[in-house]
Amino acid sequence: MSAIAGYRGNVYITATPSVSFTNMAMTDSGDHQHYTTPSGSYVQRYWDNTQPLTVQTSATGSGGWATVTNYTAQYVGGALVFSVPNSNTFVRVSGNYFTYSALGDGHSWDLSMDSDIYDASTFTNAWKIQVPGQLKASGTFAKFYNDGSFLTLMSAGALMVFIFFTDALTGPAPQNGPRYEAYGYIKQDQLKQAVNSTVDESLSFEITSQLYYVAN
Repeated sequence: MSAIAGYRGNVYITATPSVSFTNMAMTDSGDHQHYTTPSGSYVQRYWDNTQPLTVQTSATGSGGWATVTNYTAQYVGGALVFSVPNSNTFVRVSGNYFTYSALGDGHSWDLSMDSDIYDASTFTNAWKIQVPGQLKASGTFAKFYNDGSFLTLMSAGALMVFIFFTDALTGPAPQNGPRYEAYGYIKQDQLKQAVNSTVDESLSFEITSQLYYVAN
């Protein structure tokens, strides 16, 4: 695989508050168990996990809708996994989603993915025994300073989805493209101003959900 030039990346972030949607028809992967947000509704694929989600199934798609609960929702990315394949194969969803857009004047991002390592050493073992624990992620993204919007978001404790494209020009973004995405909060808003350069704003964040990698 060839190296990726850094300029091809991008950062997308969600806005608050979330917006309601009703009866969005989900796309069946073919196994009647895994369903995704349809490509034509990609703008609605980041669901608000603080709001109720209603999932219904139907045998025909034109009536007889019944509310079900035998699923796991992937709110970041807008997907459903049912515990068993559906006999009623048509699925629709109602809930709330976050709108999102490219970070204005962004120029860099970094993402650190880490695992806790626990010491499980016991007597008579000369070497330490260690076991992996919980996963976590954090990082920063930077932009040329515009205004105090991020201070407002941080002060409000706004839940956001951060989407980090490694190549935003192949998809094109935001529909597709290799990316990492997750829920998170802004932890620090740092400004830097010097007489011989532009004013820069660096935002630190903490991920507060599973981090997903999407290949396309």
